[in-house]
Order: sequence, then C-alpha cells, then structure tokens
Amino acid sequence: MSWTENKVNKLKFLQQLGFWHLNDVCMDEQGQKLLEGDILDGSLSERCCSKEAIVTCHFSDKPSSEKCKDSGAPNIDNRGR
Repeated sequence: MSWTENKVNKLKFLQQLGFWHLNDVCMDEQGQKLLEGDILDGSLSERCCSKEAIVTCHFSDKPSSEKCKDSGAPNIDNRGR
C-alpha cells in the first residue's frame, strides 16, 4: 500500500488496486439507512458487498489491477516519480 496525503486518495488507491468490494449504494446516506434497518437476514451483505473487485481507474501513472495507463485518468504525480 502506498502513502497518501489523505483518506480520499487512500480510497482511490484501494479502488484502483482491486481491493474494493463495496457497492456505491452503501457509501452514502442510503448505506447508513441500510445499517439502521434489519440486517440480520443477510440483505446488507447482498446489497453492499461485491464478490468481484470493483476497479476504478483514478491515476494513469500508478499501479493498478487493470490497465489504467491509457484510461484517460490524470496523473497524480506531476514530477514523474
């Protein structure tokens, strides 16, 4: 795992490296509502968790589980490190 300046970038690196399995529906207020509801029936994991990694290219100049170099994503490191 790489060092990042903040939690926003850490999330982006997790998503790009293929370590992210949380569906978008559970990342906002709707996810909070799901947590407050009845989760004992297993519906929380069915709605929120993906069996396959959810990969998103955020940076074309950093490692990724999929090819992000030609994805149109911006470079995070402008100095070429």
